[in-house]
Amino acid sequence: MSWNDFAAEIKWNRAASCSHNGNCVEVAQLARDQIAIRDSKDLSQSPLVLTASSYADLIQRIKQSDL
Repeated sequence: MSWNDFAAEIKWNRAASCSHNGNCVEVAQLARDQIAIRDSKDLSQSPLVLTASSYADLIQRIKQSDL
């Protein structure tokens, strides 16, 4: 099974405020401690997979504009 086959079965989520032109970041929980992030404009690219704690740290830093 390729990543694309696997990814097609994942429940991806995006913000309700996301534009309808497909220009969004999507996230999905893969396992208890893995979060996948992808760009909805280019689904052929493999997503970034982070641990849940790394994802939480990323979100915290984004909110604090620390990136």
